[in-house]
Amino acid sequence: MFASYFSPYFLICLLTIGLCWPGSISCLEAQPYHLAPKNLRQLYRFFKWKPKQMPLVSAHRGGPSAGFPENCLPTFTRTLSQAPALIECDVMLSRDSVAVMMHDRTLDRTTTASGAVKDYTYAEMQAFRLKDKTGQATDIAIPTLAEVLQWARGKTILTLDVKNNIPPEQVLQLIRTHQAEAFVVIITYNLGDALRYHRLAPDLMQSVSVRQPADLDSLQKSGFLFRRMVAFTGVGRLDTALVQALHQKKIKAIVGTMGKLDQEAEANAEEIYAQLTAEGQADILATDRPLAAWPSLQKSYARQRKPYLYLRRPTAP
Repeated sequence: MFASYFSPYFLICLLTIGLCWPGSISCLEAQPYHLAPKNLRQLYRFFKWKPKQMPLVSAHRGGPSAGFPENCLPTFTRTLSQAPALIECDVMLSRDSVAVMMHDRTLDRTTTASGAVKDYTYAEMQAFRLKDKTGQATDIAIPTLAEVLQWARGKTILTLDVKNNIPPEQVLQLIRTHQAEAFVVIITYNLGDALRYHRLAPDLMQSVSVRQPADLDSLQKSGFLFRRMVAFTGVGRLDTALVQALHQKKIKAIVGTMGKLDQEAEANAEEIYAQLTAEGQADILATDRPLAAWPSLQKSYARQRKPYLYLRRPTAP
């Protein structure tokens, strides 16, 4: 079956993964991880739950750290140099209706400017510089969604947190224009938004909030296609019964470790990441610490789990 999906080049890359796994730092830096589904069919297969598959990480806001601000290409690139991560990122609208990468409604925390994002044109924003998580200014400008979509092809899968000042139609048009359907997942937080995107673009994948079995029942009754979704079950530990219900529907579960769990792991318990997946609570960990979470998963599962579909590590230039 695999022969019908994988090219000889991909098989060579799998051999490379085998030679490097668990891998030295030099190997990881020389050969970055790429998650590269080429079409929607492959994207659906990627997110279809299967037993005994390697868990992955989703880099919250791209995985910022000292010197690497959130929601920008240098940070995304650094994360992929060391982890096969999904890149979660945030989109807001400038005054002149340009979709820019920004989480907050204001610029104060993450840039050298202040005031509301909606009060500045994109041209004005280009004079500002992003700050890293310590508050230090960098030389990195605010990117646009169009730039991120162009960059991501063949590198990763984006999960887009679209803020409520952007019409869904505008985001979907950008995705279509850049032919990014095969590597974009839209994040929605309630049934109404999930159905709105589903009606507008029934072929696109969504990350849908499912906090309790009743949410899954509501989705099923609405006619939402389960094969078009991955489920975000919230931040922190949860009842494994919910994840089991998702798995029965062949839906992968994303669990957020942002906040308390990431803090616990950083303090003294990196094994938290492996425990969450070993206990059946998560298939994908959404984390502020992807470069710490991935080695924990890799150490625990590399010899026990199947590698992900469409995971490749191209040779260094």
